[in-house]
Amino acid sequence: MNYTLHQLKVFYTVSNCGSYTKAAQQLGLQQPTVSEQVSTLEKTFGLDLIERIHGGLRLTDAGKVLYQSVQHVLGVSDDLGRIVEQLRGQSTGTVRVCADTTVGTSAIPDVISKFQRLHSGIQIILEVVNRAKVIERLEEGKVDLAVMGRPPDLRGLEVEIFLPNELLMVASVRHRLAYQLKLPLSAISDERFLVRESGSGTRTALIELLETVGIKPKIAMVLSHNEAIKQAVIADLGIALMSRNVLEQELKLGLMTILDLEGLPIIRRWHVVSPPGKLVSPATREFRQFLKNYQPNSK
Repeated sequence: MNYTLHQLKVFYTVSNCGSYTKAAQQLGLQQPTVSEQVSTLEKTFGLDLIERIHGGLRLTDAGKVLYQSVQHVLGVSDDLGRIVEQLRGQSTGTVRVCADTTVGTSAIPDVISKFQRLHSGIQIILEVVNRAKVIERLEEGKVDLAVMGRPPDLRGLEVEIFLPNELLMVASVRHRLAYQLKLPLSAISDERFLVRESGSGTRTALIELLETVGIKPKIAMVLSHNEAIKQAVIADLGIALMSRNVLEQELKLGLMTILDLEGLPIIRRWHVVSPPGKLVSPATREFRQFLKNYQPNSK
């Protein structure tokens, strides 16, 4: 059969993304090119691998079987590439990074931009998901590095501190508690909370904080993106625990306020996590070292 490693990679990426458009963005290709590559692979194998459903794509039974084999083939290919890179001692190649939503949409894009100015031969593929998905990627060995809050309790992980993560309780400037000082946590016992989906590290931090004083949060809305939560806070639909990293513009413009509550802010750390048992390429080592030394205000 005449198929290419590139076609397998495209099929694998489409399968993971559940969308030709998202896969195209991740691969840096045009959407029609991605569709054509999958179609060519299907013709080569004489099998339907992906079918369209309402709201996305899904693998056929044949596609599910092939997916497992493709995952193995791509893993072997990546390992071979790393071995060659190590033998040559060159900092080129691809680094697959998975970051949780907050750090992945705030600090990491700036990190990648600065890194690639210095290392144009290294491609960074970034996937931004919630904490639960980051852990899943680490367990499956699908990434070279992960950037997240509290590292999971998995054997063999290599963990390094990245940046501080300051969690704040924010509210609309019209909120009844806005600008009041030194409030006890009990002051927000009847508030409506705006939270991320289950599996989010920030949501877990909120629940843990309120549990210390016996408060069960009243969830007003569950939103999958920080931007949506910020807009809901500004509209005074509820209050939210959020990272300062994603609030810079809104606080600067006076669109929301920080509630002065006992036990806050919560100071945590972002971490760079390497999955267990994975051969570390020179490119990954270079990027990990850059993360370790990164200064947010550097040019």
